[in-house]
Amino acid sequence: MLKRKNGSILFTTASSAQRPINLTASFGVAAGALLNYAWLLNTDLKEDNIYAGIVSIAALVTVDKLTTQLFLYFLRSN
Repeated sequence: MLKRKNGSILFTTASSAQRPINLTASFGVAAGALLNYAWLLNTDLKEDNIYAGIVSIAALVTVDKLTTQLFLYFLRSN
């Protein structure tokens, strides 16, 4: 990419980087670090026409109704 002076780098993470909740607090620290790294990388590579960005995915995969209800309870309490 540096040689071509063109390209994109895309990181993905959970939405806990922007909207931390009690249930995902520890992961939110790592996700926040990745978010800041992507911003800094984008700033550094901008002059070479290389974009670095992040996509935060807000989804919940559960196996039962109780887990879903607990997650929604913690989400509302924040």
